[in-house]
Amino acid sequence: LENDLPLKCFQCFALVDNATSEVISEMFSYVFQLQEALSPPVVKYVNTRAKELAEALSVVLRANNMSLHTSAIFRNTIMHECVYRECLCEDLRIIKHLIAHCVETQNPHSFGILEMILMRDRNAVSALLQENDNAPMFFQKYVRLFECKDYHLLARIVRILADMLLDKQNLYVSKMFIGEGEYLLLVLRLLLIPDKIVNLEAFHVLKVFVANPEMKNEVAHTLMSNSEGLILYIKELLRDDEQDDVTLAERDLIIRVLFGLKAGQ
Repeated sequence: LENDLPLKCFQCFALVDNATSEVISEMFSYVFQLQEALSPPVVKYVNTRAKELAEALSVVLRANNMSLHTSAIFRNTIMHECVYRECLCEDLRIIKHLIAHCVETQNPHSFGILEMILMRDRNAVSALLQENDNAPMFFQKYVRLFECKDYHLLARIVRILADMLLDKQNLYVSKMFIGEGEYLLLVLRLLLIPDKIVNLEAFHVLKVFVANPEMKNEVAHTLMSNSEGLILYIKELLRDDEQDDVTLAERDLIIRVLFGLKAGQ
């Protein structure tokens, strides 16, 4: 730690191949295992180097070098609160790099880190998205993840979005998403993907659009135009014998709203 080895390991990741990164990862793990990740010396080191470590994470992402070994180091480092806070920088730099890396590579390790950052402290993420109009830019980046061809990963991507939109403390942020007709169209496309888990997660995003009492005209028109097909689809997706009472109650509410929209055509 006195020789700044963890940070030097990070900085090398952007310059080496996977075989070398594995060696560097083992060195990093060795240092932390000797000291123990939450021992006073490591905590002190990370606290003094939090900003540099977070910036090093960003450099690794820009270098498109996210392997299992890199991911392990990310997790070991971000578990420290001070580094995590640096990852939530005002310009969303690290989050944007992670999303871009996930879109380009569909790398599950990258997404695992993104998931960890977004879900670890929802209050902090919510506050960040409300700053400086960050939410619109974040959603523009995040919906690009819907292009993922790995359906297991795609289901996780959609589930995180649903969790964010359904969180009461994210009401202000949620309105920015569900007010956009283009995002509704993307969610409707997710319902057509031949994977039921993805479809179920997409329903939980769709219900936020449908249940919005301040629905914008573009969104209302799209739902109205597709109401008949959506009602049939939702009944088939969420059958009585396959869902719990809460989900069935949500299903029935959404269907009633869609019927109301259809009647208002």
